[in-house]
Amino acid sequence: MNIRVSKVGTESAETVRQTGYDTFYETWHPFYTERDMDDYLRSAFVTEEIKAELADEQRFNYLLVFVDDHPVGYAKLVFHESVSEIGRAHV
Repeated sequence: MNIRVSKVGTESAETVRQTGYDTFYETWHPFYTERDMDDYLRSAFVTEEIKAELADEQRFNYLLVFVDDHPVGYAKLVFHESVSEIGRAHV
């Protein structure tokens, strides 16, 4: 098994979106109604919004985690003047 973590750019927006969607659904779907889950996923994982964040490297960095070249998780790092935080991390 080969594990790799890579910082990604705008060309990976759809991969980030799909990975986030899949991992969030797999983790949380037992706790929410299907309708609530669908509403959240459609609003939280939007390719164009992710692409805009990927283009703004001063405020956002995304990392994708790959196992044997298949994306299995991601981290969204959000930078602020006074503090840096991990916005989301789903594996």
